[in-house]
Amino acid sequence: MLKNGSKLYTIIDEYSILSQIGQGGNGTVFKANNVNQELLAIKVINSNQARDKVRRFRNEIEFCMQNEHPNIIHIIDSGRNKNENLDCCFYVMPLYDETLKEKMQKGISPENAVEIFINILCGLQYAHDKGTVHRDIKPENVLFNRSNNNAVIADFGIAHIAPEYLAADIKTTADDRLLNIKYSAPEQKTKGQAVDGRADVFACGLLLNEMITGQLAIGERYQLIASKYPDYDYLDELVSVLICQNPLDRLFPIQEILMRLDILSANKKKSKELSELIKNKIDDTNPYVDIPEPKIIDLSISGNLLRLKLSYEVPDAWVYYLNRGCHSGRSLVEYPSENFRKRREYIEIDLKRNHIGEKRIHSEIVRFFKEWIPFVTRAYNETKKREHIKDIEQKKVAHEEEVRKAREELEANSFLKTII
Repeated sequence: MLKNGSKLYTIIDEYSILSQIGQGGNGTVFKANNVNQELLAIKVINSNQARDKVRRFRNEIEFCMQNEHPNIIHIIDSGRNKNENLDCCFYVMPLYDETLKEKMQKGISPENAVEIFINILCGLQYAHDKGTVHRDIKPENVLFNRSNNNAVIADFGIAHIAPEYLAADIKTTADDRLLNIKYSAPEQKTKGQAVDGRADVFACGLLLNEMITGQLAIGERYQLIASKYPDYDYLDELVSVLICQNPLDRLFPIQEILMRLDILSANKKKSKELSELIKNKIDDTNPYVDIPEPKIIDLSISGNLLRLKLSYEVPDAWVYYLNRGCHSGRSLVEYPSENFRKRREYIEIDLKRNHIGEKRIHSEIVRFFKEWIPFVTRAYNETKKREHIKDIEQKKVAHEEEVRKAREELEANSFLKTII
């Protein structure tokens, strides 16, 4: 087999083997670089192996070179090395940082697991639409760059490939028993039983559960996603319809799986929103609290300005009721309540020029202002209390309408789930 430093040649490039990075039943993978020193991966199979295996390898090259998709391995170049030391077929592909198996060993969040799951499904949907079934979906055959969750499906070595993509006169037929053990569907283990895209779906269900729980779903008492992440419990329902023992009971084709996932996810979100709405109902037991009557705690004159300092800064609306005459109606003719204005905790009014030094006038202004305070404060509190009650009622009506709409959306979404 190839050694570090070995050279492989094609019509368009020259590749130098750097190290072996993978070994499987369908070939050996090496890290290499080309004449531009770009790092790549090269998958190699010995031409002296079984004829069928070599032909499947050629078919894999043909399918991947003719069908480009973000979630299917891109084959850049291919060729054959034939000399006295080694006779092999090979193809060149991008070098990825890690496999799904390595990602799972480090741990994957549920959110990332769902994204990866969708990417795998999208790649498989494209392959299925091209009449090709992968038949060997497993963590080692899903590749990533560390910067993202874009899953790339590799190794179509035992795939059932549509006739138009066959480079050699052999194909993996529907009842061929080529399989991996851990992620293979029951029908793949039964000789003579037809195998279609539902086998890929079965493996995807296992992967989804394993990515989140860390456990392979074996038997009826496998670990549920809800046991680790209750907020993602809806995924258990999806897994259950993907790993049915009878392939005809599985959710299929993939478009329906993606639709069901969207519905289940939206259903969960709407259910949580409804729960929060019900939980955060409008509190109508919280009464309006009256503001106290302010007191005059100081009096000062600056130029022609008389300033009454109050015990606290009254609301702007309090001054509005003062200016509107919501008081006893008694006042000095020259100083009606509509002329008073607020500046922070002060109430101010301009004095007539001949009243600036008239303490008697100042006292009269203060006397009438004190007389107004209870009336203005009462008018303010009564109005605010009515507004508070009205606001609560409006909020309750709006909240009830939100709850009603949320229930209707949840029911509609649940109905959609039953018809898919």
